[in-house]
Amino acid sequence: MYYFINNNITVKQSGIGHAQLKRLELFKKYKQPAKLMTTDYNRFLSDALAAHNLKATDIVNLFDFFGGTETVSPRKFGIDDFHFPSRFDVKKIDDHYDVTENGRLNCRIVMRKDKPDSVESATYFDAAKRIIQGDFWDSRGFRALQQLYDRDGHIRVRRLLTANGEPFYESYHYGKKFDANDTTLCRLINYHGTDWEFNGVKELTQFFLDELVKRDRSRDEDDVLISDASLADAWALVHMRQPAFKVMHLHNNHSNNSDDVMHGGLNFNYEYSLNNFNQWQGIIAPTASQAEDVAKRFGDRPKTYVVPVGIVPDTLMALPKQPFDKRQPGKIVQIARLSHEKRIDHAIKIMAKVVKEVPNVTLDIYGYANDDSGKIAKKLVRDLQLQKVVSFKGYTTDMDAVYNGAQLSILTSSAEGLPLSLIEAQSHGLPLVSYDINYGPRDIINDGKDGYLIKSGDIDGMAAAVVKLMTSDSLRAHFSDAAYQARAKYAEESVWQYWQQLDKDARQFFDKLKEAAD
Repeated sequence: MYYFINNNITVKQSGIGHAQLKRLELFKKYKQPAKLMTTDYNRFLSDALAAHNLKATDIVNLFDFFGGTETVSPRKFGIDDFHFPSRFDVKKIDDHYDVTENGRLNCRIVMRKDKPDSVESATYFDAAKRIIQGDFWDSRGFRALQQLYDRDGHIRVRRLLTANGEPFYESYHYGKKFDANDTTLCRLINYHGTDWEFNGVKELTQFFLDELVKRDRSRDEDDVLISDASLADAWALVHMRQPAFKVMHLHNNHSNNSDDVMHGGLNFNYEYSLNNFNQWQGIIAPTASQAEDVAKRFGDRPKTYVVPVGIVPDTLMALPKQPFDKRQPGKIVQIARLSHEKRIDHAIKIMAKVVKEVPNVTLDIYGYANDDSGKIAKKLVRDLQLQKVVSFKGYTTDMDAVYNGAQLSILTSSAEGLPLSLIEAQSHGLPLVSYDINYGPRDIINDGKDGYLIKSGDIDGMAAAVVKLMTSDSLRAHFSDAAYQARAKYAEESVWQYWQQLDKDARQFFDKLKEAAD
């Protein structure tokens, strides 16, 4: 069984999350058993699965594994299911109910906004109106989480419940603000008849991985563990006691200095993993150039595999080309999180120059903000008076419509691995203009044929390339035809072939283990 490990799955997925989803579909097509794996607690995981057309059997989550809630049928839990005694007064106020006794607030019950007849949470108060306990419901309709508070309102104990209401996990916290990484002690309750204690979530995750591998081995399944969120799970993977084929997947530059990848400091997401390089059975890099650099810097053992993260579905390959007369004139798109490394400010400054030469040009930026970069970017738009030129569209799931409606896509990042946004844009026939950074753009773009590669940070050069394309219908059409041809290297069959060497080595790894055991 292949497991693609991330900390969480949400409705709004990151680039890594989207890559995992496409990879899962690829493995399904070729009938290779595979699942997503998540290690964070998420009461709304079933909602996220539904949003991405996934089944409960497509995923294994640490807490569902220990709680026996991997496959729970949805149920409804409404206000009437509390069965309050008659001495309590239950009054509806907007989206919640206040439960009082003799005028004193005992409990506040909040209903789900998307399902107003279903309970979201219940908060309990003492006589001094201090919060003493909070109960929270899983989106499948059962009470799943209890939080106990101190007199100052800080979370001290978190307790997870099975679908039958039995506690199976507790964690203890002593900081002023809850942070899973600051958990001082956590324990599993009555797991296989025993209570297990762990010094934090890293030890718990390691135990989970070992237990999962043991379970699968009892079913004659060998496990390949692909770490897509190295920062979250690397320690646990490195310290596993059970045998598994463990692979670290690089999704970005391994160095935080893209100009000196051989000596620069390590990207903090991969620092622990790379400092324990020989503890892995393999490393995945999305491009051949990065694979070569990783091998030169860290050694050739374990092997570094080249596996593209982008996949162009067969269904898209079969569709007719989108003609430019069906696209919106002047429309440029950028698909990127609003974060520092994406350099959205560069894109805005580029547009300030382009609009002087191409008055009808517009830039739509698709992506959510995960730091203050969004606020900074929007302020820059206002300062440059580009409100009619640059629009922030937020997160969308209908990217096909976005790409099919555009005439050009740009990328201004300071570092990447293999940008999914460029692959997706190219697969829809969009010409590309990108900074020539490590890594990815030069692996996707054929400079001067289906796009332009510009020196990193050269705003004037980017603006000139955009103007050149946006002022020539024939050049855009020529580049578009070339883009449609170039996408073939990321077709499903092509990407699947990249996985075959890793799969072969994994099978040999397990064969040797079995021979040694015999």
